Amino acid sequence: MAVHLKLNELLASHSGANNKLIGIEGASEDDLLRIADACLQLAEHAGRRHRGGGVEKSVAHAKANVDGYKDSDH
Repeated sequence: MAVHLKLNELLASHSGANNKLIGIEGASEDDLLRIADACLQLAEHAGRRHRGGGVEKSVAHAKANVDGYKDSDH
């Protein structure tokens, strides 16, 4: 809980931060998977804009983790 509160504090203190996900710890697994997919799409879009190898590798790694999580018994 302390980590969530600290993250909320950090988000609230940064004027450019998106705070729409504050309180996400109560979200359902389906909601979390949809949010993760949306974040991956944003990362792919950013990768196309910047053409850096780091973003593509990060997106591939994140997709593998999400796909593995979907297939697990959570």
